[in-house]
Amino acid sequence: MKKLAFLILPFLFALPSPNLSAEEIKLASWNIRNISDASRSDAELGIISLVLFRYDFIAIQEVRTDDKAIKRIQKILKDDFQVDYEIDVSGPVGDKGERYAFLWRKDRISQTKAGSFYSDTNDQFVREPYCGSFQASSFDWTLCAVHIKFGANQADRRPEIEAMDDVYRAIKAQGQERDIITCGDFNFPPTDHGWDELKSEDLMSFAMSSPARTTIGDKSLYDNCWWPTFTSEVILGSGEVYEFDELMYPEGAVCRAWLSTHL
Repeated sequence: MKKLAFLILPFLFALPSPNLSAEEIKLASWNIRNISDASRSDAELGIISLVLFRYDFIAIQEVRTDDKAIKRIQKILKDDFQVDYEIDVSGPVGDKGERYAFLWRKDRISQTKAGSFYSDTNDQFVREPYCGSFQASSFDWTLCAVHIKFGANQADRRPEIEAMDDVYRAIKAQGQERDIITCGDFNFPPTDHGWDELKSEDLMSFAMSSPARTTIGDKSLYDNCWWPTFTSEVILGSGEVYEFDELMYPEGAVCRAWLSTHL
């Protein structure tokens, strides 16, 4: 049976799964800052694709304007890496019209339910989570990509974190047997008290803990992934950060500053 794997970078993360690599599905989430067709050269998208190629499934946040940049990435992955990735790009959401995107390897994963926004009837989110369902062999899951607003301060944005248990419960109430995973840029570390309800009822566990950091410059642990505490599909403590800024640009702070601006 397939096991789900995640690993984490500055803006990107995923959790590795147990045992043989053939039984792993490597899942990643990446807030690629303001990615759009107009703002990205082919060279930049080639670098991004080199990172994405490491993973079987990727959830991307901060896609702007339309799906053209994601389609260009899809073509690069096929032409340069000889791997077919399917894509699912959301409609615009929030005051800046941001979009979410899912990419997954066609030979390993299939989509069983197209992505849709969480039904935010109480208007709790500026950017509603985007959720889709997927299957790899006998393992199936629903994944919700999340980008919590930054807001004026922590008190301003914390209510969105406090509403994440509502997202979990709403999907669980649909009666599906699949695991529910949320990942993305939460603009809060997992230790913040806004997560207390989700933790207190032992609903979900998170991948990354301190001293890990997931933002450029190693300042914050904002990006993470949460999954059902009692699932057998993920090995606890198996997450890691892939620090692409330092690994791909080891010459130092100048390149990391460029990445912070452009990636």
